Amino acid sequence: MMNSTDDTLVFKTLDGSMITSTEDFPKGADYATHFQTKETKNQFVIAHTVYSKKTIADIKRLNPTLLDYLNTNNVFIDVSASGSLMEIMLGPLFGVHPDNTSKKRIKHDLTSLLMTHTRLSNKVSSLCEDAKQRLPFDGSFPPFQLRTRRIQRIIEEVEYSAKTTVFVCAVEHRAYWEHLLVGGMTDNWLTSIGRFYLLRREDKTEALRTALCWHNKMLSTMKATFISGISTLMMDSSVKPPHNNKESPTLRQHLHKGGFITIISSNETNKWIGISADIEPAKHYVNTQIRDLCTAAYDDGTAPVATDTPTKSPRPPRASYQTNDSENSTPIFEHQSKSWADITRAESDNCKTLASRG
Repeated sequence: MMNSTDDTLVFKTLDGSMITSTEDFPKGADYATHFQTKETKNQFVIAHTVYSKKTIADIKRLNPTLLDYLNTNNVFIDVSASGSLMEIMLGPLFGVHPDNTSKKRIKHDLTSLLMTHTRLSNKVSSLCEDAKQRLPFDGSFPPFQLRTRRIQRIIEEVEYSAKTTVFVCAVEHRAYWEHLLVGGMTDNWLTSIGRFYLLRREDKTEALRTALCWHNKMLSTMKATFISGISTLMMDSSVKPPHNNKESPTLRQHLHKGGFITIISSNETNKWIGISADIEPAKHYVNTQIRDLCTAAYDDGTAPVATDTPTKSPRPPRASYQTNDSENSTPIFEHQSKSWADITRAESDNCKTLASRG
């Protein structure tokens, strides 16, 4: 069926051979010897290395027969973000517009922040080594992907819902990423590209309810400004001479203090997109305090300027609508709750009012 949409489709087997025709495709017991498989209590997963001129989305969209087969047989086809047979969604980046913010740029900035702020402590080194043994990877960090996902929960008989950008990784790398992402929130270096929330299964906590309300509130009020005059190197380097990546605060952290929800790189060199719920004071902060700071700290021409961006008419988010969490509290979730304390204090009462109106 897939071949009818793309006649250039090629499957690669475990022994490296290529299958180009349906006649040569293995069947029955022979199938499992050619492809990697994994069976769990709830699902059966098969990995295929596929070469195609079309994306998975296009193959499905252009093939009604295939779609009907998948839906009828409860079969799902997706691209692996990590090379693992089992991937997990760790949680959303709240405060990031899922439609209007480039996931490619967020991923680029997250990698930059990881390179700047993660220290090779014994804990991080141990988790990294364990992750690599469980599922080998190249480079300094295990692969990950950002996807759009709607988070929905019924909490105290009220529905809460928010469209978000979520973090997906291999289940083998879960412990490593949980440690870094929650740690990045607690140490305040990750918050400039979104508020990561580690989502547990069937999470119906007050913390999640508040986070969903805050996220939707930001989506309905956020505005953007261009910030130019800061190089990629300087953005995530220490403001203190010699401007290396061994000390904090960085220039990005200073910008974040001025009322920005996120500061994300753009496709243009030395141009950034600052998102704020109150954009005029944030722009003024860049053009006065941050500019004065840079004049005193840099001699390389670093001179930030905040200007207006072309206006768009954003689609309003679906309303946030409230679960009791049966899971016991664990250290990593206790660690997370501290990093969300400022928003929890500010948004709790407002969220209850919003829910009562839903």
